[in-house]
Amino acid sequence: MAITTSTTKTKRPGPDQRRTEKREQLWPGSAAVVFDLSKAETAGYVRMPRIVPMLTSLLNDLSGKLNAGPLYAALWANDYGQGLVEVRDYRYLLHEAGYDTKGRARRTWNERIAILKKLGCINTATNGIEEDAFIILYNPYFVAGWLYFRAAAGDAEVAKVLTEEWWGLFCERCKMIGVDMTPFTSKAKEMKDLAAQQAAAAAAGAATPEQKEGSP
Repeated sequence: MAITTSTTKTKRPGPDQRRTEKREQLWPGSAAVVFDLSKAETAGYVRMPRIVPMLTSLLNDLSGKLNAGPLYAALWANDYGQGLVEVRDYRYLLHEAGYDTKGRARRTWNERIAILKKLGCINTATNGIEEDAFIILYNPYFVAGWLYFRAAAGDAEVAKVLTEEWWGLFCERCKMIGVDMTPFTSKAKEMKDLAAQQAAAAAAGAATPEQKEGSP
C-alpha cells in the first residue's frame, strides 16, 4: 500500500495586510476613520512621488519670501499620473496652496510659476489667451539632481540652500524608497572638479606680471 503525503504552504500576509493588522491592534475599529486606498469605492486621492514634501521645503528656501513650495505641492495634488496639470482656474490652485489672493491673485500666480520654471521644476504651455493653461511636472528626482548640479557648478544662490548635508539626507531618503541617486552624485563631483580647475586657471590668468615672475 502506497503512502502519500501532502504539504500545504501557508501564505504569509503581504505588507498591506500586516500594516492593517498592526493598525487594528493599536487602534481597534480604526478602519472606519482612516483613508483606506484598498477599498474600490475610495476616491479623491493622487499618486505622488514620496520626496515631493522634501523638495517642497527646498523650493521654499530657494524662493525666499515668495515661498513657491506650496504651489508646487498643489500642482502635484492635481496631477492624474501623467505629469500634466490642466489649469482651469489658477485662483483655485492658489487657494489650495494657502496664498492670500485678495487683489493680487494674478501677480501671486505669475511670480510663483516663474520661480518654479526658473528652478527647472515645471514648464507651461498656452491655450488661447491663457499663458499657463497646461503645466508639465518634471520628474522631481531629476529636478533635485539638476539643482544639485547647479550648486556643484558654482551657482551660489542654489548652493547656499542645497548643501552637502541636505543632499546627503535626500539621498538617504531616496535609498530607503528604492531610488538610486548615485549617478547624480558622481556627475556633480565631476562638475565640481571642473569648476575648481576653471577657477584655478582663471586665477592664474588674472595674476599680475609681478606675481607671475615671483612664482616658482
